[in-house]
Amino acid sequence: MVSISLNDLNKNTVYSKTLQVIEDFCDEYELSNDFGTISTANQEIIDYLSNTFDDFCVEFMLDIDNQELSITYYSFEPIFNSLLSFDADRNIIKNLCDDLELSSDNKLVSLTFHVKPKFQIKRDISIKRTQTIHI
Repeated sequence: MVSISLNDLNKNTVYSKTLQVIEDFCDEYELSNDFGTISTANQEIIDYLSNTFDDFCVEFMLDIDNQELSITYYSFEPIFNSLLSFDADRNIIKNLCDDLELSSDNKLVSLTFHVKPKFQIKRDISIKRTQTIHI
């Protein structure tokens, strides 16, 4: 499992920093076919935050394992209480991600995508050769 966290994201930094992390992850793990879906769902979360709050501070976490990529936003304040109503007419977030989880205290939202990342496995294959000398 690989994880990346970004802290103290605000209205001015959240979009550029999260998009760069998503883009880098999709490049590194060969998820270019999933990039549009993942980045668009992420953009919807950012649009919700930017359109709803003049000022906010969130943490962003991206985790990837063999079959899933999850993006989680966390705030110390219950700012995600109207996210589902924001997305109700269009259902963009729900349609793009495979699972949407909203915490009961409205401080956390997590999007999960079923993906097939290609992890680069580096193995040190060195063969020790021994030489026998007969005297």
